[in-house]
Amino acid sequence: MTGIGMAYLGLGIGLGLLVIGAAYGIGKLAAAAMEGIARQPESAGSPRMFGSGGRVRGVDAAFERARSCAHAALAE
Repeated sequence: MTGIGMAYLGLGIGLGLLVIGAAYGIGKLAAAAMEGIARQPESAGSPRMFGSGGRVRGVDAAFERARSCAHAALAE
């Protein structure tokens, strides 16, 4: 396998792990927010806003890591 083939293989594995990790983290954040709302329904506005902001930040961080991983794998 050539060097560029190994780079593409590493990129695919790295991006797959990145997506799994981002989804896990966002799921944990949403679960904690929903658990907090279930315990104190009167404060439903605040955790919901925190959860949506956290999801946006998680997706943004995942795309940033994907770009960095692709750049590192394909730079020669």
